[in-house]
Amino acid sequence: MTGIMDSSQESLALSNNSDVSSDSLRLSAGRINHKKILTAFFKKKDPEKIQDIDNMLSKSKGKEAKLFLLLAKRYDCSNALNTVFVKLVKDEHHEDGNYLALTTLYLSVFFPQDVNEAAKLCQRYKKEELFKRLSSNFHAINPLKMNKTTALNSTKPIDYKQLLTEFYQTNDESKIADVEETLAKLEGREAILFAMLATKYQTTNALNSVFEERVKNVQITDHLSLLKIYLSVFHPSYLPNAKSLLLKNKGDEDKLFAELANKFSAVNALDICGDSIGKGGLNIINESSEEKENAVVVSKENVVKVSKKVTKDKSGGVGKKANIKKVRRPLGNSRLVNA
Repeated sequence: MTGIMDSSQESLALSNNSDVSSDSLRLSAGRINHKKILTAFFKKKDPEKIQDIDNMLSKSKGKEAKLFLLLAKRYDCSNALNTVFVKLVKDEHHEDGNYLALTTLYLSVFFPQDVNEAAKLCQRYKKEELFKRLSSNFHAINPLKMNKTTALNSTKPIDYKQLLTEFYQTNDESKIADVEETLAKLEGREAILFAMLATKYQTTNALNSVFEERVKNVQITDHLSLLKIYLSVFHPSYLPNAKSLLLKNKGDEDKLFAELANKFSAVNALDICGDSIGKGGLNIINESSEEKENAVVVSKENVVKVSKKVTKDKSGGVGKKANIKKVRRPLGNSRLVNA
């Protein structure tokens, strides 16, 4: 077939796979609650626009995905539909190995009018090239990088000795000789030590650099993945409670991360990864009543106590706006717009 690369034999096989149902994938994407996502988006990016949401959705009925693409371009941020795609992938148990299924679901979320082009695209492009272009065109997540969030368990151990030595070199050289003894006494509670030291010396948490390094090459798309990495650095013993903590603070994730940053005298995780995360509140999230009952609260009893607040940098804000231009059809006639 003309135009199909020799390396696309896997794609051809997938395109004929009778187990892949485009209709079922479109149905899954049809569960999107655009109003809730848009409300969360403007709450963060432009609160004054919240009152116009119903009118926007009415004018964009049937073209909601294009609206979110326009907004991502205008506010120079990631596509708010990212969180929908991630959750649908988990719900439908799709893996990046099933090229056609993944492509169909991707288009169903980010550009439904071209979902019928999925098979042709799988035949024409290697999946790495296709999703590189699509993610760029849609300001969206690259699904082939999503599994990097599982790298948490294989992350190299934190070198507390080096960090503590460097901390005292900057803040109190007289304590350098006691580093090994201090760590021996607080084995298993090193993260709490660094939070206390940040408060005592009125500075930032020395573990900030560890967290920033761990998320640097990881594509975070949901609050749970981000919270797990955050707690693994700043309060490891609390890591098993990450999910219940989020459930208890559902809808108030910004407040939760701000409070954690304050308690640990640490960087706010959303200041680093916030733009890549969509807000919750979707109908496709259905936690059980048991999970709600077992949800925990951020309190003095279950999070390390820190008596003094560290002055935070309150600068920054929403991404700068760019002029909205008419968006070209990203997949017209199966031809991708240059990335």
